Amino acid sequence: MMFEFRETDEPQTQNLDLCFPGRAADRGYKSNLASFNARTLNPSVDLSESETLDTLKGWLHQCSHNHLFCCSNRKHSPPTRLIWIGNENIRLVLTDELEQVPAYATLSYCWGLEPFLMLTSKTIDTFLIAIPECELPKTFRDAIFIARGLGMSYIWIDALCIIQRDSRDWHLEAGRMQSVYGGSEVTIAASSATNVHQGCFNRPINDVSGVFPEDMPWRSWEEVVERYSATMLTYSSDRLPALSGIASRQGEIREDEYFAGMWRENLLDQLLWQRRGDQPKKRPAWQAPTWSWASINQPVKAGTPQQLETRSLHIKVLDAWTEPSGPDSYGPVSGGELTLGCYDILCGFLDGDTNEMIFRPKRDLFFNAARQGKAIMNDLDTSDV
Repeated sequence: MMFEFRETDEPQTQNLDLCFPGRAADRGYKSNLASFNARTLNPSVDLSESETLDTLKGWLHQCSHNHLFCCSNRKHSPPTRLIWIGNENIRLVLTDELEQVPAYATLSYCWGLEPFLMLTSKTIDTFLIAIPECELPKTFRDAIFIARGLGMSYIWIDALCIIQRDSRDWHLEAGRMQSVYGGSEVTIAASSATNVHQGCFNRPINDVSGVFPEDMPWRSWEEVVERYSATMLTYSSDRLPALSGIASRQGEIREDEYFAGMWRENLLDQLLWQRRGDQPKKRPAWQAPTWSWASINQPVKAGTPQQLETRSLHIKVLDAWTEPSGPDSYGPVSGGELTLGCYDILCGFLDGDTNEMIFRPKRDLFFNAARQGKAIMNDLDTSDV
């Protein structure tokens, strides 16, 4: 379950969205996505008041006791580290030293570019004894306040639980990301904040919404991608890892192969993604195959209905694969390849003697979008295309 704090379309307003992972929706275009429903509360509600936290605890109880998907005994690998917040003396703990993995909250937020206190090889010994809560950035302090209000004694925050500037630890923990978020009791999302110092309650609140698994504003994976691609990530290399938790959940529902932010079943549709906006940016260092929207750090949009209607008439996916760079099949990738079959345009000429059109023999072509993103065209006999 996720509590999301986000700015709304109205000036100076903010929503609290309560997102429960539910069953696959049975309506809407390609709607094999966990379903949601919105509920609006009194606009004057202050999210930092105890009354609001009591409401959230009630929602959390309803989720964990009444929703079959949420109550399922799915096994998740525990986080390597957690932050103990059961009293004022918070500290880093190693989960393999605990008798059992406790219930914990997770935090989703934007880092920003300003420095803040984090876990490093130099601070880990100190953090295992105590973490000075007063020195933490506001978003962390707000998240700890919310987690405590929900009755949680532990929270996972990436900057405090993954050793920063340690590539080995980052790759190891990035592979656990889907289990870390999937195994948490609740995820707190500070969606309005553009850096870690703005906090979870950084705007006046005029509207508060709760989201339940009866209806859904997101009707397809394409809509998830459109919304996610517009978010601001501090590090572009996190583009796929940050989505891995949602992708993993959808993988359980869809039972489909995942290729760097795209699904085999709808691959032709999803290949029609386009960059949004008029200002192109320089392509970043390689982070995904160029046929994936995750290869650029810009908002994208899905193909138009007209494109979707005609695309199957001329092209077919012959093969596709991506190579995960770690143990998480929904995380970062180190390579990938896409092979498409299509018909070429026939060349012909008018025979002046017979006044007949003469065409060269029909042939098929395939385009191989390789790791480097270069299109390679070769002759291929694909009579079934």
